[in-house]
Amino acid sequence: IYPNPAQDFINIEIDELQNQNYILEIFDFSGKLIISNSIINPKEQIDISTLNPGLYFINIITESKTYKSKFIKM
Repeated sequence: IYPNPAQDFINIEIDELQNQNYILEIFDFSGKLIISNSIINPKEQIDISTLNPGLYFINIITESKTYKSKFIKM
């Protein structure tokens, strides 16, 4: 996930997700689900321009694995 910190967009690249559907979830610091998208591409750009500045958590959920990360919105 880059850039981090970010202003308007974050980029997600997970090479091992070639040709797999996955769910991307973004939660705010309090745990509230902010964004939930079904995604096919292993490289995706997510618009975060409407989010308030702060710390956010990301779950990327596949059939076999869940990836977790975080980013800061400036």
